[in-house]
Amino acid sequence: MARHGQTANAGHNWGLLEVPLSTAGIATAEQMRLRLLPYCAVRIYCSPQQRAKDTATIISGRNIPVEIDSRLSAKDYGIYNGETKQVVRNIRGPHLSDEDLWRWTPPGGESYITVGRRILSFLRALIDLPPGVVIAVTHEGLLKVFSSLIAQDQGHIRLGYDYGHTIIASITNSALTSSEAFLDALFERSTPST
Repeated sequence: MARHGQTANAGHNWGLLEVPLSTAGIATAEQMRLRLLPYCAVRIYCSPQQRAKDTATIISGRNIPVEIDSRLSAKDYGIYNGETKQVVRNIRGPHLSDEDLWRWTPPGGESYITVGRRILSFLRALIDLPPGVVIAVTHEGLLKVFSSLIAQDQGHIRLGYDYGHTIIASITNSALTSSEAFLDALFERSTPST
């Protein structure tokens, strides 16, 4: 999983809004291509947002087809798409517990629980493919969730990944099952009983 290159006007939660890569972002994507070249990827997937598509195209070197998958789409911040990260942090509350951060849903947007379900659906589909290295170019919010569910401590959402950050992980059925159970439990605790 890799985060797209830096965008123009960095420091915002762009979410579903389109914003181009900056000159630095294009250079970062080229560095990512060189860094990932030894892994001999057989597939590259990316989010439908242009910044991820451009990054994936640069990484592919035009040698590997880039496949767009909406499950890798940026987190939808609803009415806060395009706001600065600081504004969103202030609105949601700067000191949310990990569990509350998973549940927080901006008006018209989606929670990290929903993002987690998208990622796990994408990863489940990869399990059925022939073996090989797959690169998925996505966004910071998805890297946070992926890292929390698969690559690091389950449940803790790390607060930031630099542009071009890459997480290399081997995905297993047991890791996916454990992550699905974690999300189900979070969802059940956040659903009011009737």
